[in-house]
Amino acid sequence: RELIDQELKGIDSTFHEREDERELFIRHMQEELEKIPLKEKIEYEQALMHAPELVESESSNLIFLRKHNFDVTAAAWNLVSYWTQRVKVFGSDKAFLPMTIRGAMQDDFETLATGFLQIIGTDDHGRVIIHHEKPKADPQLHHRSSLWKTWFYILHVAASDPNIQKRGIVVISNFITCSMKDLDRLYGKGTSNVCCAGPLRIKGVHLPTPSSWMLPPSVYTPVLLFVLSKVFRILIKFYDSVEDLEYYGMSLSDILTPRSQIKEAGNFERWLDDQAQREETFDR
Repeated sequence: RELIDQELKGIDSTFHEREDERELFIRHMQEELEKIPLKEKIEYEQALMHAPELVESESSNLIFLRKHNFDVTAAAWNLVSYWTQRVKVFGSDKAFLPMTIRGAMQDDFETLATGFLQIIGTDDHGRVIIHHEKPKADPQLHHRSSLWKTWFYILHVAASDPNIQKRGIVVISNFITCSMKDLDRLYGKGTSNVCCAGPLRIKGVHLPTPSSWMLPPSVYTPVLLFVLSKVFRILIKFYDSVEDLEYYGMSLSDILTPRSQIKEAGNFERWLDDQAQREETFDR
């Protein structure tokens, strides 16, 4: 529990890597990858065959070593599960395309553009803050699988920064705008699978108290914990106001409304345009 509290508060527990040791850890992780039975890493081997450049650029050993504080065994298994999940979510026709708007996300831009999942900045500890508001995505138009692809994509964008690879992310999941019918355990489980397999460590999940439900905490807390996976449950902190997040290093009063909604919707549209341009420049 003490370690979880440290993660939530942003107390630095990361491995301080030395350049002269980095290659040694990468080699040790490669040895661990070779020990994993072939039947457990089929998708990883497919990725090495079909898109070796993506394995290196989008899922390098170093990224997963940083996520696991240079635990070579945990990092190796995470890399394997990353490709298992990537193929499961995107299908073999798109899993081996670049994780870009015009690549793997080419058929899911409309879901991404809803802004149900956004990077809204970094906190005082250098961790990326991801804002999640599921009701923005209409379940009649945006299937769970498309939402999971968006999670994959946003995590990938955040992981492009080596500092974020070391410091991780925090998630603000806004349930205030949800009604009880919006709670989807299958979506929660799938999202957990994507995040666990992803390249970044989640340091905290913050939920505003859903006062709009007009229910006491003794009722809604078990419901939310049921919907969210075990991985998320241990990192959850409820807050009553946006100002409460300052305790965890997040000053968001200028970004979020009292109902934890993003104030400037146009900022995300500009971010999408800029991101598409960055990806296009990189592809050249």
